[in-house]
Amino acid sequence: MNIREMFCIAFHNIKGRRKIGKLLFSILFLALFIYFLINSMAFSIDKAVQLMDETPTARNIIYHDRDNTLHTQLKELSVNMEHILDIYPYVYEIATNVEGIKKEERVSLSVKSCSDNYKDYLVKGMLPEKNEILLPHYMYATESGNYVDGSKYIGKTLKLYMTNHFDNEIEFECTVSGTYDNIYAVTGTYIAFLNAEDAVFLSEKCNEGIEEQLRKDMEVSGDYDRSHYVGYEMEYYYAVVLDSRENLDEVRCEIANRIEVSGFTEYNSDGGLQTVFSFIQFIGMILTIILLITVIIMMMIMIGNDIGERKKEVAIYIVQGYTRKNLVCIFGMEYAIRLIPVLFVSFIVVIITLMLENLGIQNLLPMEYGIIHMQFSINAFYWGIIILAVVICTAVYMIIQQLKKIELLNEIKSEG
Repeated sequence: MNIREMFCIAFHNIKGRRKIGKLLFSILFLALFIYFLINSMAFSIDKAVQLMDETPTARNIIYHDRDNTLHTQLKELSVNMEHILDIYPYVYEIATNVEGIKKEERVSLSVKSCSDNYKDYLVKGMLPEKNEILLPHYMYATESGNYVDGSKYIGKTLKLYMTNHFDNEIEFECTVSGTYDNIYAVTGTYIAFLNAEDAVFLSEKCNEGIEEQLRKDMEVSGDYDRSHYVGYEMEYYYAVVLDSRENLDEVRCEIANRIEVSGFTEYNSDGGLQTVFSFIQFIGMILTIILLITVIIMMMIMIGNDIGERKKEVAIYIVQGYTRKNLVCIFGMEYAIRLIPVLFVSFIVVIITLMLENLGIQNLLPMEYGIIHMQFSINAFYWGIIILAVVICTAVYMIIQQLKKIELLNEIKSEG
């Protein structure tokens, strides 16, 4: 008997046993669907964590320049050091009010010094040169909930207003050079970037009068010891941008050993998403084990009962000349034909579910969650194939065991 004949018999038998076929399909579908979905969600969150850890902000090591020699030292070190991509004057957020974005209204933005590494995040336009500004591509939300496209301001002149220690207003005029993807840069909707030279200039302007403020505070307190006062001087910083956050500790230690300066990172992951990822991954593993054990046990019971109810059918096959090996192949094919489509149906349903989750993230959650993009984990599909193979092998094993129990003579006598 060839495989084609056995397949035809198995396929014909399926039509007459649809009830058990639906039950088997449903059980395995539920197991694979849950497994695929949980593992794909864990995979997607892990990808989001990796994206956050590789933004320029996350790869910065920031150093305080105490004697105006740090930049030169860092440049000299970087020549012979791996993993350093950029060194630039670092200016943290300067709060500004901007004219030229909304009509008759100032918009609050914070400006920072720009690294060359934001070139990878450009959506439109160019990185800022002198007297230019790089805006977020996805700006403030409108009443409809949609975000304003910052690229429509490219080429326009904006006016930035900020205040110094005496509340004197400082005005700075600049042209929009382009926009960057603030979702994948994980900066929110309010961070804009200036050329490093302009950012340092504005920082100095904002600190004008700080010495005068120190003098006044000394007079008020009666304490003229300069060492007792902190934050009354203009401070300069430089940022070292690395190729990967994985190399952060290595580079920071090497710089500390060679020029005896310590740096800090602007971005410190609180581990929130990573914790969620680990939790989902753990739950997925536990559920997979429970579901697999449950499916195998149910398969053993159902297949045992199914073959047990088909003793007469088995006897007829044997009388007609079929061997027990032929019957194992026929019944095994029956279960394989029923179960193999489950893998692809559950795959398609999970893909649709993930697409719906992405729509929900885009339309219902704040923009910052846009970095999370649900994707199907191909590794989960490979494991799904293994799970399916284990289930089919279990089915074949139970068929063999049940066929061994059938005594042909007794079945023929009972038939008579």
